[in-house]
Amino acid sequence: MRGLGLCLAAVAACAAVPGLSQPPANDLCAGAIPLFPGVQRTMSTARATSSGDPRPLCVGAAANGIWYTFQPPADGLVTVSTCGSDFDTVLQVYTGQCDSLTPLPEGCNDDNGPACPGPQASVRFYAESNTVYRILAGGRQGQTGNLRILATFLERSPNDLCADAIPLVPGLLQTMNTSGATSLGDPRPSCASTTSNGVWYTFMPPTDGVVTLSTCGSDFDTVLQVYTGDCQSLTPVVDGCNNNDGPACAGRQASVRFYGGSNEVYRILVAGAGGQTGKLEIQATLQEPMPHDFCAGALTPHLELLDGGSAEGIGGAEQHVFALSFELIRELADELGAAVGASRAAVDAGWISYAHQVGQTGKTVCPRIYIACGISGAVQHQVGMRSSDIIIAINKDPHAPIFSIATHGFVGDLLEVVPALTKRIRQMRGAPTVCTV
Repeated sequence: MRGLGLCLAAVAACAAVPGLSQPPANDLCAGAIPLFPGVQRTMSTARATSSGDPRPLCVGAAANGIWYTFQPPADGLVTVSTCGSDFDTVLQVYTGQCDSLTPLPEGCNDDNGPACPGPQASVRFYAESNTVYRILAGGRQGQTGNLRILATFLERSPNDLCADAIPLVPGLLQTMNTSGATSLGDPRPSCASTTSNGVWYTFMPPTDGVVTLSTCGSDFDTVLQVYTGDCQSLTPVVDGCNNNDGPACAGRQASVRFYGGSNEVYRILVAGAGGQTGKLEIQATLQEPMPHDFCAGALTPHLELLDGGSAEGIGGAEQHVFALSFELIRELADELGAAVGASRAAVDAGWISYAHQVGQTGKTVCPRIYIACGISGAVQHQVGMRSSDIIIAINKDPHAPIFSIATHGFVGDLLEVVPALTKRIRQMRGAPTVCTV
């Protein structure tokens, strides 16, 4: 009996050792331990319980949780990670008081979170400086072990919101790191389905012209979307969205090109494909359009007909070709609203007056578009027309001198090419109006 009493006394003494089997101090929400940016905390969860713990949104089987709090010093991105822990962890972040917790949808993770792959949980969310965030760290299916938990904070990018967009200046390259960007309020670009972490810019062209926006030189996969309107009613710009292989550079850095008006503010969202972030380089350039780039600046063409020496010795067949060619040329000129000129051969044949002759012994013309139909392009003729802005040559001889100065050329019989052009122009005239003067 004395031995039994000693044994019982020893057991009683052992049971009375303070804290030997007590749960950790932060086992309950009310006892949560504060986390500080960049300071890692380590503790064992072996004696943690599930008393009062709510169920995380992202997993049904989690238990033995312990609690922490975090209050960011400013608005920004918070990352909470359990990377380095030796068991399968689960994280859930809440706002509110312990008796009325509200889970953050983006604040729950089981595996493969944003901070590290594998079974150690991590979350990243946008946080406000005046909010206390309560963090439950538990074990998947009740696992326990040595927990390592770390909270980091990155202040939000200054142009994270549309309302805070940074103006772009033509030709000036701007650089920033988008690691502090969120997706708060960002619309989805029309050309990419999975983007996030966007930043905003504006651009107001000083004159009408062709605007090119590029992120060439950035070190991550970018997406560009251009809008008009204010931040509450954005309208995507046609040709204003790009993910890869844009007009300014090939590859995964986005670029767009569109016609911009001088009285328009363009709002530009630059996001990361698949949530990527990194060093962003963005530049806006403006190029004045060519005078004839739009309907209101349409060119007045000049059509030139035939050469081939003197009209002497032209027989009946050749006379018929001259007549038919002239008829076709006049039809095309009527469709284009063009003036008709001629070589010396056509004038000598009497098909048109000398007033229309172009060349060394005739007039010098400088139209914006010069269409040479059957003109071989002798030096004497080139003197009168080579200063034209655009020269289009039609000749069945591929070695005709006219091709050496032509902007564009058709190797073919004008009796076939010209009617085809006329027919196509008539078809285009019958199509819906694209622009009005």
